[in-house]
Amino acid sequence: MKRVAAVPYAPGRAYEFYDDRVIIDDAIIYYSEIIGYSYHLTHKKTSVNLIPAANTTSFRVYFDIGERHPFNFGKSSSSVMYFKSDKQRTLDVIFTELVRCIEALIAPEVFKRLILPIVTENKALTIGKLTINQFGLSKKTNFGNKSLYASEIGSSSIRQGYAIVSDYQDKNFYTCHLSTMNAPLLPDIINALYGAEE
Repeated sequence: MKRVAAVPYAPGRAYEFYDDRVIIDDAIIYYSEIIGYSYHLTHKKTSVNLIPAANTTSFRVYFDIGERHPFNFGKSSSSVMYFKSDKQRTLDVIFTELVRCIEALIAPEVFKRLILPIVTENKALTIGKLTINQFGLSKKTNFGNKSLYASEIGSSSIRQGYAIVSDYQDKNFYTCHLSTMNAPLLPDIINALYGAEE
């Protein structure tokens, strides 16, 4: 067991990433257990009678570990008016480093677990309201299902906290927030299956 990264979040405390596990406070989660993940960072402003009162920065990270209960963790910090405090700026840095570690160490394993059943067993994968299979995509709408064949898929990317899938005419087909389970992997899955380019 070799420690490959650590993200400090308090004096003497850090989220520790090893080659086979992550340690969060007293919880040990093996990468082999994780079948899904998501995360989000929010900045919320509050006003009273249109007068700035406070603002809050917070982040949350979610792991789907199957048989065990879903695991999530995060931090939050508030400040008066709309001025961003040093603690809030630090949370931005912590979140950025966490995402970097998750994408480097956890994402490749989860990606393989999600995509292999589609390719080898022709199973479908659902991310939010989007269903993915070898033949294309379908999404649930208020009026039923809408489909997009593999040949009609254009690009997929992440922009401003959302995973977006567009058709070949660059029209938005599906959008979901990165807090949706496995949404951060959506562009990689679409691009790997259908050759869509970011």
